[in-house]
Amino acid sequence: MTTSGESHFGRATICDIAEELRCHILSFLSYHEMICCALTCQTFYNTVKNSLKLQYIIELDAQRLMLVHPRSPTVTVAEYLRALRDKASAWSSFKLNVSQRLRFPFPVSGLLSTSQLIFRSITHQQLSIVVCLRADLISKVIDLRTCTPETVNAPPCKWSNNKIHEFYCVDETQDLMVAGDMSGYLPMGNSKHQIHLHTISTGERHPLARGCRLVTGRATYEITAIFTRDADCRYKHGEAAVLGDRLAFYGIVGAGGRTYRSLHVWNWHQGGPADDVCISGEGYGLSDIRFLTMEKLLILLPQGHIELYDVEDLSKAPLLQASFVLPVPVNAHRFRFQFPSVSHSPSSCARLALTYEHWIWTTNPADRVICVEAPTRSWPIIAISARVFFMDIPPTWIDTTSEGGRVVPWSSWGPQNSRCFPLDWRLFGVGGSRIVWPVHVSGSGFRLHMVDFNPCAIARGIGKVVREPSSTDFDSEDVVTTYLPYMEVVSDLVFDGSPIDIILNEERLLVFAVMRTVSAFPACQI
Repeated sequence: MTTSGESHFGRATICDIAEELRCHILSFLSYHEMICCALTCQTFYNTVKNSLKLQYIIELDAQRLMLVHPRSPTVTVAEYLRALRDKASAWSSFKLNVSQRLRFPFPVSGLLSTSQLIFRSITHQQLSIVVCLRADLISKVIDLRTCTPETVNAPPCKWSNNKIHEFYCVDETQDLMVAGDMSGYLPMGNSKHQIHLHTISTGERHPLARGCRLVTGRATYEITAIFTRDADCRYKHGEAAVLGDRLAFYGIVGAGGRTYRSLHVWNWHQGGPADDVCISGEGYGLSDIRFLTMEKLLILLPQGHIELYDVEDLSKAPLLQASFVLPVPVNAHRFRFQFPSVSHSPSSCARLALTYEHWIWTTNPADRVICVEAPTRSWPIIAISARVFFMDIPPTWIDTTSEGGRVVPWSSWGPQNSRCFPLDWRLFGVGGSRIVWPVHVSGSGFRLHMVDFNPCAIARGIGKVVREPSSTDFDSEDVVTTYLPYMEVVSDLVFDGSPIDIILNEERLLVFAVMRTVSAFPACQI
């Protein structure tokens, strides 16, 4: 293609058409294709440089962000472009300024006991805190733009469940709490998991759900019953994950010296044949279960494997795509995923006022970072690039001798797609492509340490860029070497007190701490 002057036949080239039309044509290209075109000639370079629309597309792709809400027609492209660049600069410099200090008159720190769970999230400038205290539930939603000490200290929503369930999961964007328990006896072959779908705010049945759901996993329990005629069930357990209209349930039964599992995924708005379309049979226990996207489900197994399932077609059983081996000891029952699973949809974004001040983007799922949290402080966290779960697995990576031919050894996929970090405290926050954790300072207090795996942040190199391999001990025998590139920076701001939690997204960073200079109630610094 001729890009300047006239062709050999005297016809006009793309450089001779109106710049508005040339800009429109270029807007259909990817970020990398647009940059390549800008390098071909002066005309294309000036078109890309002078177009705010093209600069906005380039900045959005460079930061690995995608729209979760249409841009407001009353806000100019220049304002959105400035918002993107200002936020990227703020994160890269990591010069923190505490804009608010909030004190909470109820517990907001992590796992208090087996019957006391805390769920925290931040979505669209809304801080949600859900506290399960035995059979009672306390919830609070705080608008971070308009909150005052009075609104924070206002009584939270509270309702009684009249029962302590075996497991819980929540989706604050849909005002949804999923709770479940097992009933029945295995030797009779009629055990069921009962899934309850409540609203967080009132405790009533969720208006989009069809009451409670009975998940029997008949195939699993028929097999289990064979081994439990003369022996009682040793243990039973269930976990659930929710994202948008998808609900996944993983049930476990231990009996007769064996473990049996049942995996169900269905549309909780519609019900669905969860009992007939599932994976069931002899298997393993469970450490954690999370949706990566609506189509991809991750399951963390105690033997140190991450199973990746395709759950796009709900009329079919979940399809195991790969089982990624982690460099952790076998029987790591307390390992957990750490990354926010938020479904951005028109309904969840409907309450946004479309102004320049609102952040309307989120990190592309493939460019997020997923952390695996170790059960003890002596073990590091494992940060994994989510891109590995979106790629076509090379056949050379797969251990063809493994059962099912789906196991991917750590040496094939892990070192180049992950980093291990030892921490002073066993707490950290994950959001988008960033991880933030506290580090001790002399005396009392702490600073925040941030690492960013976004290639744009690494290329701009405002902080310290780390590309060299690093080695970490998981125990006295195993040394793990990883080399996924990242940018790191440590804030100069010193926080007084002891940190108890950190949550963040692409726009906000919240630090929960027990302050030494105030009462024993936790404080949130934003």
